[in-house]
Formats: sequence, C-alpha cells, structure tokens
Amino acid sequence: MNPIDLSADWLKLYIQCGVLGTLLLREVLRPRRRNLFAIFVIATLLTLVQGQAWWVFTQFDRTGYDHIQVAYNAFGIESAKRANSCLMLATLCFAGCLLLADCIRWKKVREVSWLKIRSQYSSVTYFLVGLWMTLATVSLITRVGGIEVALTKPGQMVGGQTFWLLAVGLGKWPLIEKLLSRSRISSLDLLFYGWALLVTLFNSRFLTAFAVLQLIVAINYCRKEVSRMSIMALAVPALAIFILFGIYRHIAHRLDVDASDSVASEVAASSKNFAVVDWFYGLNVEAFTGVAGVIDYEQKQGGLAHDYGLSELAILTNYIPNHIRTNPDLVFYDWSQLLTNAYPYSASVVPSGFELSYGHFGLAGMMLYAAVLAAATKAMHLCSLARGGVQVVGILIGIQLLNGVRASLFGAMMFFGLADLVTFTIYRLICLRTTRAGTQERGVED
Repeated sequence: MNPIDLSADWLKLYIQCGVLGTLLLREVLRPRRRNLFAIFVIATLLTLVQGQAWWVFTQFDRTGYDHIQVAYNAFGIESAKRANSCLMLATLCFAGCLLLADCIRWKKVREVSWLKIRSQYSSVTYFLVGLWMTLATVSLITRVGGIEVALTKPGQMVGGQTFWLLAVGLGKWPLIEKLLSRSRISSLDLLFYGWALLVTLFNSRFLTAFAVLQLIVAINYCRKEVSRMSIMALAVPALAIFILFGIYRHIAHRLDVDASDSVASEVAASSKNFAVVDWFYGLNVEAFTGVAGVIDYEQKQGGLAHDYGLSELAILTNYIPNHIRTNPDLVFYDWSQLLTNAYPYSASVVPSGFELSYGHFGLAGMMLYAAVLAAATKAMHLCSLARGGVQVVGILIGIQLLNGVRASLFGAMMFFGLADLVTFTIYRLICLRTTRAGTQERGVED
C-alpha cells in the first residue's frame, strides 16, 4: 500500500486553524463589549469543521486507505483533499468578512421599546406556565413511548415530538425575560429553566446546549459582561452535554453499525478500545464529512445538479402538523418530498451548512455562506447591544448561528429561532394578561 502524501493538506488545515484561532483569541482578549456570538461561532467551527477534518486526515494517515466511510458518507482521499481546499477558502472568506464588519462604523441600532411595560409576575403567571410545562412534558414523554423509554433510550426521533419539545421551551423564558427586563430573579424562574433544560436534554443535546448559551448571552448583554474565565469554563457544560450524556445515550441505544470498512463503525463496534474522539467525529458530526461526501458524489456523477436553494423551502412544511404532513394521501406529503428531494445529495443525516451551500451553488455557495455567517455574527452582536425588541430578537435567535454551522442557517432561524420567538411572545402575553387582571382586581377592591 503506497504511502499517501498529505503534507499540503495538513498545511491548509493549519492555516484554517491558525486564522480562526487568531480571531478567537483577538475577540476573547478584547477589553470590553466582546462579540460573544463571534466567540461561539468560531469555537464551533474549530470543533465541528476543522476538528473533524483533522480527524479524517489522521485516519487516512493511520490506515493508509484511499477511501473510507464515516457514518453514511463514503468518500475518497481526493474528495477529502478538495473539501479541505474549499473549506480553507470559505474560512478565509469568513475571517475577511468578520474583520471588515469590525472596521465599518455602524450606526447605533434603533431602540424599540417592546419591553417597556414591566410585568408583575403574579402567582397566576407561574401557575399557568407550570400547567403548560406539565402538559408539554407529559405529552412529550407519552409521544416517545413512556417514561422508561424516555430515560433508557433518549434522543430517538418520533413523529410529533418536535412540537412538544419546542413547547417545553416556554420554561426558559421566566428566567431569561427577567434578565432582559432587568427584574429580580426568583427561585421559580430557576426551577422552570432547570425543568425545561432537563426535559430538552433527553431529547436533543444541541437544543440543550443552545439553551445554556442563550442564558449566557442574556446575562452578558443585559446584566454583566461575562469574564474570560467564564467563557473558557463553558467547555465544562459542553463536555457534559455532548460527551458524557452523548456516551450514555450511545450505550443506551447499543448502536450496531454494519459497515466493515468504516473507521467510525470499527470504533462504535469495539467496546474494548472505545475512543471518545473517534466516537464523536465518527458518529456525531458531519460538518466536514458531509462536504467530502457531496464532492465525492459529484466526482462520481460527473457533475452536480445544484438545486439553488430550493430544498431549503422544505423547512416551511415543518410548520404543518406531522400526521398531516406525512400522510401520503394528502398533497402536503408530495410538496414536502418534492422540496426535500430537490437537494442532490442525501447521505448526511444532518447536512451541515457548508455541505448544503455546496449542494445549492457549489464553491461559490460555500463562500457566500461564510460571508453571510460572518455578517450575521456581527449583526446579532449589534442587536444584542441595543435595547427593547431589537435586543430581544438578537439574544433569542442569535444563538441559532451555531446551528448554522452544524445544519442549515435558514432552517435554524426559520424553525427553531421562530419557535423561540413564538413561545417567548406567548409567555409575555401570559405575563401581561395576569398583570392587567391583577391591576383590575385591585382597582375593584379599592
């Protein structure tokens, strides 16, 4: 077996890590008004994209194979090399746009007094939120098969589960709304937040991580800027959520991947030589392997029929209830399949943002996606520094930029971001309703 020369590819990977590492260090060392979104996005890129690229090239070096399979993505070394080159250009584009955004003198974001009316958090408010949380939690547990299944086989996807999972998210808002409106925090706020976090954890590690970071963002922009040590300490809950709980979920499901030539499968099947890094990049992440897979598919097909973003509209069909959307006798099923199948590559379980952008437009799409990601990172920072409704929107949906690295930025904003805005609005309406009712009742008594 001939040795593989990857020296040029390692150099490209060093350049990417060096550029992103420098940007990360630059932002962390900033004396004040650090762009927390930039810190999180860069750290996510380094972990999910460049980290997995590093792992893939290590497998090529270690095994000497010229073709590997990671999860459902099979690709050759030439495809991996090309993916690395494309991602290097995208990384440089991201860095350049982020630096350019910092150089521009932006006008102050106009303040919108959306939270001008401060709520009086009565016992009725907490009762209604508690009732909502109980209903959503029971419905979610029932949907996945009962409490035993929910605890012993967490993370499974069942039709209709997502609706109740997003409904549970209402429990985040008593605490975060108090931070946004600079009000005093009560023990019930912490209780509801912890309740929502725990239920979410057993269904989605990423949504749990986003909820934690959402809280950190609210504290940073509304109360007190978090310290550098606190930012670095976030690695602890990240490891607990993604690694410790992820391994528990992995063992609980007793995964058995049947692909003998897959490096990831060898790791998953071997209980004696279990390696955390191999497990994480081999079974949990597709940020680099998805790009390599779609490029490999393109090379084998002699070209790629780009869908120019049409498949992104499939996320809009997720607003339709699952039992209606998946009914083959109804037109919604055909619409959903038509939009989903427009995307030319379907090996990845969760296609990353860079993979999707390549499937939509090719290399130009990856470059554009990197530029949009950088611009959105700056925009969310500026919105979060403002006051009122603009700040609320920035803090609530800005964290979805991380989901844009792992998955689709458009999909994350239009589904999970919008869901957060809707449930937050519901909570605000509950607060205002109970406040007005309490005011009218006191007026009658007087």
